Amino acid sequence: MKRLPFSFGIGAVLAVLVGLGVLVATPRARAHGDEPHGTEAAPAAASTSTDGLISVPQEAQFALGIRTERADSQAVAEILRVPGVLAPGSGGEAVVSSAQPGRFVAARLPGVGETVRAGQVVGTVEGAVAGPEVASIRAEMARAESEVAQARADVVRLRALARVVARKEIEAAEIRLRGAEAQRAALGGALGAGNRYPVVAPVSGMVAEVGAAPGSFVEAGTPILRLVSLGWLQVRARVPEADIGRVQGASAPARVVADAFPDAAFEARFQGFGPVVDPTSRTLDALYALGNPAGRLRSGQSVTVEIPVSANVPSVTVPEAAVVRGENGQTIVFVHPTAEGFEERSVTLGPAAPGGRVAVVSGLRVGERVVVAGATALRNL
Repeated sequence: MKRLPFSFGIGAVLAVLVGLGVLVATPRARAHGDEPHGTEAAPAAASTSTDGLISVPQEAQFALGIRTERADSQAVAEILRVPGVLAPGSGGEAVVSSAQPGRFVAARLPGVGETVRAGQVVGTVEGAVAGPEVASIRAEMARAESEVAQARADVVRLRALARVVARKEIEAAEIRLRGAEAQRAALGGALGAGNRYPVVAPVSGMVAEVGAAPGSFVEAGTPILRLVSLGWLQVRARVPEADIGRVQGASAPARVVADAFPDAAFEARFQGFGPVVDPTSRTLDALYALGNPAGRLRSGQSVTVEIPVSANVPSVTVPEAAVVRGENGQTIVFVHPTAEGFEERSVTLGPAAPGGRVAVVSGLRVGERVVVAGATALRNL
């Protein structure tokens, strides 16, 4: 392979490294794992041979930070990547409030970030309960009894359909039942205690906001705590209007990635669409249910949603970082067929693949080694 003097920029880098003794002291460069580039001494020059290979000495590869991987074979569906935001799941947000006016008393009120159980008494309200207020409480009590009966019937019905109904629907019904029972208990306590009655959490969740301080006067309905359940979250994926039809027919789960956890992915199931297309962005919210048992994700967090919109097809895939643009705007990769040889090759790309990869429709075979770091430097040689 004939070598020609390489560009001034790379030559200057190597000249400086040699002058500092770096190339002499540096161990043999390995561009991919533990595979050596060769056993012969590498000349400090880069050239383009007549067979189209760009020759880059091993020391130059090390200096340029070149790293390679083999093209892989994956079953790939076309992926639509859209931004999204996390929101509380169905029945996953509730406000703890006072049913009557009075002074709010609590030995210790849970703070933001703490967990509260359904039915937990977070404090009491002291106030004189007059005759009209007693009548009002009794009316509320009757409504609470009706809500408990309806919620209990829903739970019984959904449990009987457990094989065909999603578990999250049963859990949501159970949460509503516990909340109705807690409200009934609070009203009963108000009637029984006269001028003291408990303030009870209707659902389990994490405290997102504290609205009243112990010792303060609260009106009926004053928010004391706002609770958010993190066990189930809703993903609101902003789908372009033109892609609504493709997403609607997708039955495979979506993949959710958060910047806070770049090495983790979370699976979400399609629920449906929001009711309104945003007039500015021309997007519609596609709604997904996301299990979050470890509580790692938070409501309001920004995420990327990868939505499969076609059937899986066996494909050659490479990391997205391996693909660069040529002089005419074509998509190219650099193949690494020999220890010091690199080939610029035009490829045709297919759909995006999970894990930051992309399918290659033509121009590359499974097992060929491609440059995934330093491709831009090679392009500039």
